[in-house]
Amino acid sequence: MALTIRPAQPTDREAVVAFCAHVWDGHDYVPGVWDEWVKDPQAILLAAVQDEVAVAVARAVFPVPGEAWLEGMRVDPDYRGAGIARDLSTALVE
Repeated sequence: MALTIRPAQPTDREAVVAFCAHVWDGHDYVPGVWDEWVKDPQAILLAAVQDEVAVAVARAVFPVPGEAWLEGMRVDPDYRGAGIARDLSTALVE
């Protein structure tokens, strides 16, 4: 099945927490803010999904009109190097 990019869902939490365990020696902040991020109507949180499992995430927030801040880009180590981060960035900018 092909990789798809879609809005992140609360059910992506388990997969996101699992691949974030490999970031900063297991001290990544994304698992701690996930529940807040996934419910935030003022931001865009996207997931790249392979076989119905999230393998990457990224978020955009809008601090002032006309500006965006991209944050929280995470890619499962097993999927790095395939251009997923680029695809998520492009989707957020679009």
